[in-house]
Amino acid sequence: MTGNLPRAARFDRLYRRDPDPWQVATSPYERAKYQATLDALPRPHYRLGIEAGCSIGALSARLAGRCDRLIGLDVSGVALRLARRHHGADPRLRFQQADLPRDWPGVAADLIVLSEVLYYLGPAEIVQLARRIARSAPHSDCVLVNYLGPIPDGLPGAEAAAAFIDAITGQTAVQSLDARPGNGYRIDIIRLGTPSPDHS
Repeated sequence: MTGNLPRAARFDRLYRRDPDPWQVATSPYERAKYQATLDALPRPHYRLGIEAGCSIGALSARLAGRCDRLIGLDVSGVALRLARRHHGADPRLRFQQADLPRDWPGVAADLIVLSEVLYYLGPAEIVQLARRIARSAPHSDCVLVNYLGPIPDGLPGAEAAAAFIDAITGQTAVQSLDARPGNGYRIDIIRLGTPSPDHS
């Protein structure tokens, strides 16, 4: 994403040109990646989930089936209008505009999904986001999904994931870390909180 426009304006312009710029609603690759993300969730059900970078809500609608409530965050108001149009009838879903890390909601979610979003943040912003998540959701399952190909004007996916993992493990207790390779992407599962006494 180039230019001097604020991040929200850059993404709004992108969605005005193409309402699904990454074909998240139609691509078999995206569908397979979403299923892999759901399969990676450590628990069958969550009380409250947050999906950062929700775009037009394609993954949000799937995650909602595993949550009592899900908050989808995106910097683009245009993307969020499309998300509400497609998925707003689902009472479990709420879409909210947020420029991260500044606008991270201070709620105690038990699921955090950061899918294809970290590399749009700078290194200092990734550290700030990890700090905010550790403070507000110290007992959550945090799932990162990062594309491993080139990212124009952004951090490589593996570097972005490593920066977040380093930052959050320095901020709060971690039960476990797990990494799963995908087809051109990686999924990292970070279980935050103190392990129970019988944890192996």
